[in-house]
Amino acid sequence: MKYLLDTCSFIWFITEDSKLPQELRKLINSNDNVYVSYTTFWEIAIKQNKGKLSIITMNIYELAEICREYGIIILPLKLSYLERLKKTSLCTQ
Repeated sequence: MKYLLDTCSFIWFITEDSKLPQELRKLINSNDNVYVSYTTFWEIAIKQNKGKLSIITMNIYELAEICREYGIIILPLKLSYLERLKKTSLCTQ
């Protein structure tokens, strides 16, 4: 099975926040199919710039290194992904 971490779960994982259930932390640590999107890094950078994410003092490159250390695969953001959003019901409501 493949697992995609959203921004909150990624932040909870790297900061060892107790909001991330222990079983999910173990799953992330022991699985080769854990992913995070570049969109997460984008969101973190924006929040850091606005002073709304003081819990993370690492820069984007350091966060990417943490992903490498834990074997978390970083998914690129492609324009075709965004184009597909226009065709989903989520964006037409």
